[in-house]
Amino acid sequence: MGQRSRASILFSAVCDGNNTYDLVIFMFLHTADKS
Repeated sequence: MGQRSRASILFSAVCDGNNTYDLVIFMFLHTADKS
């Protein structure tokens, strides 16, 4: 489930644009660090 969510966010970011991608990377790193 978690993996699917990550993929969805990444896909959304790529479709939205580079600006969102930056936010996704930040969120991704934050989640990875917390985990």
